[in-house]
Amino acid sequence: MVVDRALIGSLLQLRNFPEFAPFRRWLNEQRDFWRDALETQRDSDTLRQAQGRAQAYKEILDLLEQAEAMAEKERGKPQRVVGMLPKVPTPRKS
Repeated sequence: MVVDRALIGSLLQLRNFPEFAPFRRWLNEQRDFWRDALETQRDSDTLRQAQGRAQAYKEILDLLEQAEAMAEKERGKPQRVVGMLPKVPTPRKS
């Protein structure tokens, strides 16, 4: 996975700021709901949908848990330029 400092900063805010506690709680509730739904599904399409949703919520929560480690790993590294670079005119020979 490509990780940049903006992503790490956002993950750290989501993980640590108290105003995001309701969102973190909602993520956990959704993961638990869809994980529990796996046990009751009989239709294969609904089962696959529940599996995908449970896995997606788990991966988001895992990213939040790994944010501190990712930040520590990125500290001290030179910052990468992200996005398009402006076109620099080259001098013409006359």
